[in-house]
Amino acid sequence: MIVALSEIPSAEVLQERFTQEKSWGLSTLLNLFGCNNHNISDKATIERYLIELCDLLKVTRFGDAQVIHFGKDPRIAGYSAFQLIETSAISGHFVEENNTAYIDIFSCKYYDYNIAASFTKEFFGAERCEISVYLR
Repeated sequence: MIVALSEIPSAEVLQERFTQEKSWGLSTLLNLFGCNNHNISDKATIERYLIELCDLLKVTRFGDAQVIHFGKDPRIAGYSAFQLIETSAISGHFVEENNTAYIDIFSCKYYDYNIAASFTKEFFGAERCEISVYLR
């Protein structure tokens, strides 16, 4: 299940607004719950996610992703990831203790947020995904 946290127009309407308002970019925030623990706690899997998401959204990666595990407090311990893209960045934090993930996708190039959300939810095996979308 993907739940919208705010009133999000359809992808078509949002793309029209993006163009008409000459938006600087599109920001999608994804909160994922009940993720597959292996997928959120494996560096190579997170790196593969970033590559596949960039390919899917047709955005160009700029350099390699940074994927670093840290956190002395088990409540927040996990990988954090950051991928520069030519049109901005994708970042995320993955909490192993409660199988959650928090992904932010920001791009000056328009992309379909529904595709990004569905792909991300499926990739991490999440039971639920909350989504917020903002024009910037």
